[in-house]
Amino acid sequence: MMVEAVNNYEKDGALLNDILSDLSANSEELTASVNEMATAIREISITIDDSTQATQDMAEKNLKIVEAISEINEIMEKNKGVAEKLEKMVNDVVV
Repeated sequence: MMVEAVNNYEKDGALLNDILSDLSANSEELTASVNEMATAIREISITIDDSTQATQDMAEKNLKIVEAISEINEIMEKNKGVAEKLEKMVNDVVV
């Protein structure tokens, strides 16, 4: 009876050891998966930051283009006014 109890204890110990080994392996796999996910999330975050910066740079360049076009428009309006005055002066001299 004592030998049987020892044999059962040994079998239970081996079974518990197998369960703990499986649990440890699963835990290591889960840790590796979580680390891979964290790395992927960091890379996505970096990509989003880069895209955001690029979008902001484009917006700033577009604003500069709009300002330049506005200045060109103002100069064209002034030139139009000068041309009209010049045309009037030429017409006054011709008449």
